[in-house]
Amino acid sequence: MDFFELLQNDSQLTPNIIAEISFFQQTFANFSNVIDSLLNDQNYQSISSESIRKSLKTSPQTPIIAPYLFSYYLERLDVAMFTFFLAKAKSLLAIKPTNYRLYLEFLREIYQSNRSLINDFTEIWGSELTNSLENTLKERFQVLFIKEIAFQEVLRDIFSQELLGFQIKMLGVFNGKLEEFFLNKVQAFLSKNNPSNPSNNDPKLFELISLFCLEFNFKESLENLLLKLLTDNLCSFMKTEVSQGLDFENNELLNTSVQYTQIFLNTFLQNLGNLLTKSPIFNEMLQNLSQKLEFSISEHFFLICKEKLFDMILAYPETAKLIFDLKSAISINSNFLFDLSDSLLISINKRLLIPGVITQNILNQYINILKVLQLLDKGLIFSKVTNPIKSYLLKRPDTLRCIIAHLTEDSENYTKLVKEYVKIPSKEEQQYELSSDEDENQAEKWEILPLLSKKNNLIRVKYQESDLVSVLVNLYGSQEAFINEYQIMLAEKLLGTKEFNIEEEIKNIELLKLRFGENNLQNCNIIVKDVKESKRIDQNLHANFDNNPNKTNLRFINNDSLSFEKLHTMFASKGYWPINYDSEQKLKLPVGFLNIFEDYSLKFSKIKAMRKLIWHNQLGFVNLSLTFDNGEFDFKCLPIHAILISYFDETSKFI
Repeated sequence: MDFFELLQNDSQLTPNIIAEISFFQQTFANFSNVIDSLLNDQNYQSISSESIRKSLKTSPQTPIIAPYLFSYYLERLDVAMFTFFLAKAKSLLAIKPTNYRLYLEFLREIYQSNRSLINDFTEIWGSELTNSLENTLKERFQVLFIKEIAFQEVLRDIFSQELLGFQIKMLGVFNGKLEEFFLNKVQAFLSKNNPSNPSNNDPKLFELISLFCLEFNFKESLENLLLKLLTDNLCSFMKTEVSQGLDFENNELLNTSVQYTQIFLNTFLQNLGNLLTKSPIFNEMLQNLSQKLEFSISEHFFLICKEKLFDMILAYPETAKLIFDLKSAISINSNFLFDLSDSLLISINKRLLIPGVITQNILNQYINILKVLQLLDKGLIFSKVTNPIKSYLLKRPDTLRCIIAHLTEDSENYTKLVKEYVKIPSKEEQQYELSSDEDENQAEKWEILPLLSKKNNLIRVKYQESDLVSVLVNLYGSQEAFINEYQIMLAEKLLGTKEFNIEEEIKNIELLKLRFGENNLQNCNIIVKDVKESKRIDQNLHANFDNNPNKTNLRFINNDSLSFEKLHTMFASKGYWPINYDSEQKLKLPVGFLNIFEDYSLKFSKIKAMRKLIWHNQLGFVNLSLTFDNGEFDFKCLPIHAILISYFDETSKFI
């Protein structure tokens, strides 16, 4: 039967029980006065509760009343925490946002007072209830005064003011002792971030922060907060320098950032070590922060360079120093390399592999990309970045012409390309074909590289050291494929509608022979020889031209459309020109044109006995003079186009 059941049964109220009830009432009233004084006035005196504890210790009814005292305290604590304590804490920050010391002193006072009461009554309600109350008290503080009031923001504001005030103080200490360019950068940066409320440098404030963080296991959150504050400050400093213009050639961004961190941020951490409570926990935390700051320098430098990498490639080799600094940053974190490749590919697709960029510029930047990648990477992202460029270049019709221009038109540029080497990684199953002038014993090398994975195994990367001329040639897969493409281009050029200089083409072939060997360009030799021979034969035919016996048989009313003296031919040696000799000739000439071609063949057979002409009517070009309402114009076009146009000639009719 409990205490309140006794009150309902008058027959059981003996004098002893009545005395105990009186004791309970007095004890509960005294205990409630202590609790009310503690929660309403934040005034807890152990002396005032000592008599209560003594009386409870000597009473056999203590186990009955102790739970009620516990419940009463917990109920009153919840009411006070959610109403009075929280409201007063907010009012302290609202009246003066920087009044952080009073705010922390208030929190610590009410927390320590309540903990003292809980510990003083441990013998009354037992260790289990004591532990439960302490956990409840800590949870309430964490919810209300850390999450509800955003304690992290309060601390961030405190440390932000302290950092900026400390930096201004240090700037005065080091003024005249730092390099002028660095001092100017720091002064420009701090002038934009001058704190409205300078640092108090109050040791008591930081002592309270230390105690608060230790009590509520806030050390990890404090470390993250300080790390973010310092890295944000470092990032702002670096971005300020970048916004003033990134000098690619004389860039000191990485060195300046390291110097700034060592002089200002790391020194600030050392200063915090003196302000915070002397504890191994904080010493370890500050050491970790210093190490993480070193990584943060590389990380932010990498992020800046990642956005600027394409511009750095465009400006290479002026950016060589910056590239080497970026390589150092990448070595800190292997994941940076893959992030870099993704960002670079996006820039390449948006800014390089587009119709508005001429092929020559794409080739130039392709070479720069190869040079930069061999500095940053030795095989892990090489193919990922370069393959899209190679595929795009092969789709461009003038790529081969631009490469030939590199090899032939500019001897100085050619010499430069030959002397510059890059290392081209290859897959294990891929075999690179070597040019005739390359040393096969020295061309292939092996290198051990760390595999970028959690297991940190090793892989072997095979690479070929090639000069830049070989790199351009190997866009087509091999030197044989390149020569075949060149042969096709040469034939199209000689048979096309554009003017050409045969002597210039001969010179180009001679230069290419130095690179690929004479035998590999034998077909090209025969092609240009055919062109020269064709000119001689054609001139001979026209020089011996007398009255065309078939001229009177032409079926054109207007014989000026095409006559024998206007027909000039190119003789191609079978098997050497890139022509499908066995394909059926589907381009049928008008009847009137056939007679002229037959006449030309007849005269050729008289000069070249035992030889017969096979006409490829679809090849070559036609010079046309077309008359319109606004005048007469000359054109060069393909035979198929000339035949189609002839059907619309009102002055010529086919019989």
